Amino acid sequence: MKKLSLSFAYYFLLSMSIVWWLTSCSEADNTGEYEGYVVPNRPDSTLIVRGNTTAVRGGERIYLYKMDAQGNLELVAAQYPGAKGSFEFTVTVTEPTFFALNFYQRQQEGFWLYKSDVTVSAEAINRDSYFQVAGCRDNDLFREFDALQGAVGAQMQQMKPEEHSAFRRKKVKDFLEKAGSSIVGLSVANLLIPEEDLSIMEDIGENLQKYYPRSAYVSNYIKNLNLAKLLMVGQPAPDIKFRTSKGQEMSLSSFKGKYVFLDFWSSTMPNIQQSMLQLQALYAAYQPKGVEFISICMDKDHEAFVANSGKNVWPHVEDQLDSLSNCMNAYAVKMQNGPMFGYFIDPDGKIVAKGGLRGQKIATLLPKIEK
Repeated sequence: MKKLSLSFAYYFLLSMSIVWWLTSCSEADNTGEYEGYVVPNRPDSTLIVRGNTTAVRGGERIYLYKMDAQGNLELVAAQYPGAKGSFEFTVTVTEPTFFALNFYQRQQEGFWLYKSDVTVSAEAINRDSYFQVAGCRDNDLFREFDALQGAVGAQMQQMKPEEHSAFRRKKVKDFLEKAGSSIVGLSVANLLIPEEDLSIMEDIGENLQKYYPRSAYVSNYIKNLNLAKLLMVGQPAPDIKFRTSKGQEMSLSSFKGKYVFLDFWSSTMPNIQQSMLQLQALYAAYQPKGVEFISICMDKDHEAFVANSGKNVWPHVEDQLDSLSNCMNAYAVKMQNGPMFGYFIDPDGKIVAKGGLRGQKIATLLPKIEK
């Protein structure tokens, strides 16, 4: 069994931990092939998701969800398993579509469905239980993409930055060539950086739009890639208006002429209190030198904000009116439980650095403004 963690960043806006283990294809009602995978002879574009669970929960159901391009799950159907844990769902699929199966509210797994049926086996004991899915070429490619991510990650500490970038791009290009028309090409955005790989990212969208002009996944990818272009290093930082936790009405543009660290955080992030203490020390040292901080808390819980926002001596934004959503939308921050993310903006209002800037990165970045 192998765990595949998918993160399409803000390009695909889909983040799940999915277990993939692939076996042989279903052979029911098959009359053709699609790139080596059997295609059922059904004129109404219906496909079957069938399988069984090792654990059978009396009185508990199996749920099938469809996931949209923003990562929202819509319930498609639910059923009680057969005596031996068997189940079968029939769905209409006209475009590559991402589905998720929830087994007895204990285990949830995702898979692609397009042109061929899939067969599933699940242990269904807990979230880390065994899971297999077979059928549909996209699932096979996801397994290969998992290996690609592992290979790229393993070399990160072994190579110089420029060597690793070349290695990463070659691996990505080789994978994309093999993937061809597969929707899995979108997932490669997780390994690409707009400032370095924009042409590759644009090619992915253009290629898949030719094959799937009506796909919400593809159109959402292109939409968010266009937003990413506006947020590249060197671009003007989007202006935002917000109300601070102390009730002050402010805007980013009011800080023009100063360096600004725009900091998105949540109390669920690791070592948040220690990180906030470090920011307090850095603010005390650099605010007199023309550096301002704006921290945007993505918590919905006011008490969590109060407990983790330190002394709150610089502007803080929490979930008030539209301030939080405006800030997150303008800077393409989508995951409230994702990693801390920040933008460092120069006195001319341009983005000079972005990413996970807290910790050692911001501590290294700030002294450079004095040079």
